[in-house]
Amino acid sequence: MPLEQMRECLSELGLVLWEKSGVPMPAPLTLVSGCAFLGKDGCSFSVSERPCQCLALIPDEETLAQPEGSLCSLPKEFSREVCKQNWQKYWQSF
Repeated sequence: MPLEQMRECLSELGLVLWEKSGVPMPAPLTLVSGCAFLGKDGCSFSVSERPCQCLALIPDEETLAQPEGSLCSLPKEFSREVCKQNWQKYWQSF
């Protein structure tokens, strides 16, 4: 799917193309409060619908009670660099 077509489709889903790394990658729309899909009861996606990168988040237990949310880390296989490489391969196919 070409870049402009991807942008249109993602917009309808509440997603954007994050382009800060130099490689466009789909990501949830970010609000001042964080992820656009995060509500007062947690993620609005069911577990089966959540992106694997979200499921892989490892919360820092010492920050769980923070009102602004907890800090998390990701296993290396879900890092931004790996994501960037995967999307770069995708975009090079066009």
